[in-house]
Amino acid sequence: MGAELLKDLVDAMLRYDTAQSEKPAKQIVESGTDPLDIIDKALRPTLDRLGKDFENYKVGLPELVVAGDIAMAVSSIVEEGLVSGKEIPVKGKVAIGTVKGDIHSIGKNIVCVMMRAYGFKVLDLGADVSPNEFLKAAEGVDAIGLSGLLTLATRSMKETIDKVMAQHPGKIIIAGGAAMDPGLAEKLGVLYGPDATAGVRILEDELGKRAAS
Repeated sequence: MGAELLKDLVDAMLRYDTAQSEKPAKQIVESGTDPLDIIDKALRPTLDRLGKDFENYKVGLPELVVAGDIAMAVSSIVEEGLVSGKEIPVKGKVAIGTVKGDIHSIGKNIVCVMMRAYGFKVLDLGADVSPNEFLKAAEGVDAIGLSGLLTLATRSMKETIDKVMAQHPGKIIIAGGAAMDPGLAEKLGVLYGPDATAGVRILEDELGKRAAS
């Protein structure tokens, strides 16, 4: 049942059919299947596929935008399924945004959904966020999340990281997206989040270490 519904969801996304994407997502949540399966087995692989198709000129920007809108709608269903009937304690506060010069927000949006679902208060800064905006947000949060898809975004990431670290030494900074990799993250002195699930785990672990020290 769950596998069939996940396939229906993927097929609907590839047809850019919003209504028919939301229907199986709701059915998956109502069936008692882990809502995270929607992220791990449908949303992420489908968005990765469409992203590669876009890079190879197989789909255009309008299709990618529609897919992003569908991902947001489905992600909201996942979030509702994760928190429904649960009293989730607040674990911390994180500000997340796509860096200056990059307007891609799909990956960032999924990270926001996952963080909220696991008990973090999330300040979603949006896309094309300047270093100064991140710096301002850093004052009231436990961690900063930087997202970047374009290679050119690494310059904005570095500028943002330098500014935040200069005024808030020790602030937790997690960077992810196609523009980032483990080696670059290490070079910049930040944590690397390869995906939304890993980002949650990394932040939980880091906050846990600091609370214990």
